[in-house]
Amino acid sequence: MNAAQLLMRGGFETGEDGSPFEVVAQEPMYRLRRFFPDADSSGRPAVILVPPMMFVAEVYDVSYSSSVVRVLHDHPRRSRAR
Repeated sequence: MNAAQLLMRGGFETGEDGSPFEVVAQEPMYRLRRFFPDADSSGRPAVILVPPMMFVAEVYDVSYSSSVVRVLHDHPRRSRAR
């Protein structure tokens, strides 16, 4: 499926749910999502994922089994002692 088809059809269909999120800001050209809104994010760095041009934002969270968002959430960066 090419980018134009994805835009016309509205995203990927996998039969799986993506990660939970809430929309925290919205304008005509974007929606800012906060994934895992109920999780404790203290001490974790913020990550902003910008989809490539001509792709839908769901490209980073297609399904639970194929999700960059989930991998980042499940494997937080651990600080190293220096």
